[in-house]
Amino acid sequence: MDPVAAPSRLTVLGVTDVSPSRKSLRLSWTGARRVHHYDVYRRNPDGSRTHLGATPNDAYFVPSLDRVGAETTTTIEVEAVGAEYGRSTPAVTRVTWPG
Repeated sequence: MDPVAAPSRLTVLGVTDVSPSRKSLRLSWTGARRVHHYDVYRRNPDGSRTHLGATPNDAYFVPSLDRVGAETTTTIEVEAVGAEYGRSTPAVTRVTWPG
């Protein structure tokens, strides 16, 4: 598999509170070289991950991010995927929920 560098500077450009337990997000990052696409995940409170989508671009819109239980933050991860499907370590950012 091809080694792929991780994306950098993962940033939440904008957040819209749809309801107390749902948000939409605009994400952006600096891309790596030799990338086929990026996979976007949320880290669940139990440590598992949920795939939110994929894009060949260095930005992504998450139309619906649901709060799980009483979590206070949600971790968002973006992995670069190469042409031979090698994966980078994830870039990480967090979204805060109201107390």
